[in-house]
Amino acid sequence: VRVMSNRLTESQNRIIADLHDKNVQLQTAYDALQAAQAQVIAQETLARELRLAHDLQMGMLPQTRPLVPGYSFGAQIVPARAVGGDLFDFVPLCPQAVGLGIGDVAEKGMPAALFMAQALALLRAEAA
Repeated sequence: VRVMSNRLTESQNRIIADLHDKNVQLQTAYDALQAAQAQVIAQETLARELRLAHDLQMGMLPQTRPLVPGYSFGAQIVPARAVGGDLFDFVPLCPQAVGLGIGDVAEKGMPAALFMAQALALLRAEAA
């Protein structure tokens, strides 16, 4: 009976140790899954913010073209990234004259987009 009792105790101890090891492995996998989920959420948030920044930047640009007899205007900006530093503007100077502003900020991405917004605001302020 003692020998069987010792064997059962040893078997239970091995099972408990095995379950403990598996529990540690599961906790490690769970922690890694939580970290990956947090990273995915952060990436989705960044992507959403970049889409918003893109929409805001495109909204700052003229949505209509001026009507000047004898001239036809067209413009299109396609940033290399979600946002960029390209800009254009049509500035009415008088009923028959329009100023045209075109710019390309060096670099790409958010710093160029912020500089573009500042340059566009300065251009409009000076034109006024």
